[in-house]
Amino acid sequence: MSYYEMTDQLLSAGKCLTYQWSTPRNVLMWEHKRYLEKQYSEENPDKVCFVRNSEVPLALENNNFHYFSNGVLVHCFAPNVAEKRIGRIRKMLAYHGYEINHIIGPKEKEDMLQCYEIVLDITDQAQKREDKPEALEVVAFEKMQDFVQYCFDNDNVLLTAAKDYGFISERRKYVALFASGLLVVSEDYREDDGFRGNAGVKDFISHNISYFPMLKRIYVPQSWLDVLYREAAKYNWYLSPKDADKKYQPQNADQLEYMQKRCEDLLQGRTCVCVTIPRVRYKTMYWEASETSPDYKRYVLFDDGKLVLSKLKHTYINNEKDLLVDNLHKCFPQMKFDIEKVPDEWITYLLEEIAKRQKSAHDIYIETMMKKVCLLKTAIDISLVSAQDAVAKFAGWSDWSELETVDESQARHLIACEQDLERRAQNAGYDNSVYYDGLKYLDVLVKQGIPREKGMNFFKEIGRRVRNAEV
Repeated sequence: MSYYEMTDQLLSAGKCLTYQWSTPRNVLMWEHKRYLEKQYSEENPDKVCFVRNSEVPLALENNNFHYFSNGVLVHCFAPNVAEKRIGRIRKMLAYHGYEINHIIGPKEKEDMLQCYEIVLDITDQAQKREDKPEALEVVAFEKMQDFVQYCFDNDNVLLTAAKDYGFISERRKYVALFASGLLVVSEDYREDDGFRGNAGVKDFISHNISYFPMLKRIYVPQSWLDVLYREAAKYNWYLSPKDADKKYQPQNADQLEYMQKRCEDLLQGRTCVCVTIPRVRYKTMYWEASETSPDYKRYVLFDDGKLVLSKLKHTYINNEKDLLVDNLHKCFPQMKFDIEKVPDEWITYLLEEIAKRQKSAHDIYIETMMKKVCLLKTAIDISLVSAQDAVAKFAGWSDWSELETVDESQARHLIACEQDLERRAQNAGYDNSVYYDGLKYLDVLVKQGIPREKGMNFFKEIGRRVRNAEV
């Protein structure tokens, strides 16, 4: 049975309640959502709202499972982790009054790619068949306390402040994730598109979305987010920021010396090939960066095929059952891996040392963004500083100086985001993402006090390239 036939059967038997109806690619729904949000906010400046699709009540942040109105769950989780992840999905669904009565997913690791493509096809087909702008509705909160009650209703647990989950307190500055899948983000960290935004938010989502079901995010004022954590402190599952940040017991001197010596042996004469995230191609796009992220998957790969895996993350008896190894083979088909498993803290140490000895992800990200700066500066004839700040703001930073503070893990993830954006621009017919998002760059520059007239030639060039892209 083909993917389309499987998808057709699923969509005919039940309504998909989880697909991503709000994406830039889905122009009609995306623009109508933004129109409703803007209209309400202009008419009610003191209130907070979000737009939901009444026919897709559980729209997700990404594609790794789908749930249908007839109780069918379709997923692409590895067989060895599926039970635990489906358990969390069951809990999420229960908060909303749903239950699972049939599961479709990989029986063997070889089935994972097929299931992944079915999940993606469900999203594509559901967008084409099911989207109705008239189904969009504004959900508004006049008072902060109304929103707090909405979040904690039905004994909902704030996972990012709970004892049973290991989230560092830094996350509480900008995001709150609940067991119901509710994902709340501070307005200060808003993104204007599905593949950009604040580095911390994207890093949080990338590292955790495979473990925890996340519904499409809701933005609220920073003060409202702070109140959610103060409210959480009233519950017995609450974990204080201080306790959340407690590290593992430090190594003794002998263990530390041994780790440093062995890691030095591993580094000698080798070049790391995962300073940036190796990417698996899927048709004209890339797979999720988290699938091969060294930070998320906890590994280091060298140019001679030496693959160092964290014992904590990779517990399989047979290395060939490790999905990461399969994915890395797709990235480096000519490479033969020599696998060694080490304590998890060795991975952290190796990545830190590699950043000192090779061109770092930080430097590569800065170079990537400087190319955009130079293009924007030349196209609009503005100062270097103005172009730098415009590019930084567009990427989710407050200014260029903040962008330069990016750490290695963030940089790796953001480089992958830029790769996705460039690929999306190319698929749309543009030769770079600056022209692809040109009108939005002009809006950023206008907010910086640069007259729109300054960008007229750029505007005309965008128009020409839009026509070429449409052809």
